[in-house]
Parts: sequence; C-alpha cells; structure tokens
Amino acid sequence: QGQDLVMILKKDTMSLVDPLNRSLIHRQPILNIRVWGVGCNNGRDFAFVASDKDTCILKCHVFHCNVPAKGIAKALHEMCSKIVAERAIASSKPPCATTLEPVSIENVPLQVDILEAVRQSMQTYEALYIGSLTVPRAMGMDVLNEAIEKLMRGPGRKHWTPSLIRVSDTAMRVHHAQEDEEATHIWECQVRYVTFLGVGRDAHTFALIVDTGRCFQCVAFWCEPDAGIISEAVQAACMV
Repeated sequence: QGQDLVMILKKDTMSLVDPLNRSLIHRQPILNIRVWGVGCNNGRDFAFVASDKDTCILKCHVFHCNVPAKGIAKALHEMCSKIVAERAIASSKPPCATTLEPVSIENVPLQVDILEAVRQSMQTYEALYIGSLTVPRAMGMDVLNEAIEKLMRGPGRKHWTPSLIRVSDTAMRVHHAQEDEEATHIWECQVRYVTFLGVGRDAHTFALIVDTGRCFQCVAFWCEPDAGIISEAVQAACMV
C-alpha cells in the first residue's frame, strides 16, 4: 500500500519522513544504494535498490513523485560524486574533520570541479588477491559466493598475492604490493564493465563480476579488517 512521504537528500543520506508529523520512516546511506533509475510514467516514477540493514536482502524501493524524478536521480549522482571526491581528498591528507554541504533536489548546482577532482583522483587499498575465474552469469550473490568459495578452496592463503587496489571513477587496477604503479599490473578493468559486486559470506572477502566481452569473470580479494571500505569505493566509482 502506498504512503505519502517527503524525501530529504542531505550530506550522505536519503531520509524518508512523514509529511504530517515529520517522523523518520527510513534512513538510507547513499553509498549503500546499488542502483537507481527513473521510470517511463511521464518521468514521475523513481526507484532504487539497496540492501536491507536487518535482513541483508536486496530490496527495490519505488516512488511516484510530484516532481520530475530526474531531479532526484541528478541529485544522487552529484552527491555521490561529492562524497567520493571528499574521500579522495581526505585520503591524501592527515586525518581531519570533514563536513559535506547539504544538497537538495530543488538546488543542485553542476559540480564540474568536483567531478573533475574525482576523475583525477585514485584511491589505494591493501588486500590479498585471491584469484579469478569464469562464472555463468553477470549478476547474483549466489554466483558471487560460489565463485569466492571455489577460489578459496584453491592452493591456500599462502599463495594469495599481497596487492594494492587502485580505484578511480574510470578504472580499477591491481598491482603487486611491493612494486610501483608503473610495474605490470596483476589485473585491471574499466568500472563500466562491472556488472555486479559484493561482500562474501565472510566479511573479509570482496568480489566483483566483470563482462570481458567473451565471458563473465569473477575476481576475489581478502581484505583487512573487512571488505566494507573497498566495496564502498568500487560501488561509488561505478555510480559516477
């Protein structure tokens, strides 16, 4: 059954509140949204897919808006770009407090300078490269988990490669940890070819599925203390 709501986009969060008593109905971190889109019903339908915080099941939330839904999509895109840019800047400086400016649906300036900063930024993470294999489908947690478990049943952790994962808004590259950026990489892909990504049953594992043009390839990593940060970074890059 439908419910009247007010959607508020502020900092890094989407909030849904009751229009009468202003009580909070749902709070959604923007970087946890897997995908969003605008429907064809005169451009007034909007939907996004995100993991439910209680059940970890992906849910699709659908809205019929009283304003063109492309405004919401544009605001989310700009906010995600800004969050990634802020994180890239913060990672290159000593730790400090960072404040994100609020962004509303009605007032979304073109963040050309921020988008450019994201394009030029490269975030680096340490992980163990477990390996890769061909998978039968482009999407699905069942496909991802089966691939991760199959790779982990291989030669063992001592054969996993200490690596540096470099993520930008256009590409993801994996290098040997002891070699510089100019050295031959272990693996790379353009983020536009990523069809699915996620954290495995073990929270240390992260994997993504890529469309190589000939097959679907799943690549897996072991992360410390967990895979959350790398997963968010790659997910954010795919949204830009």
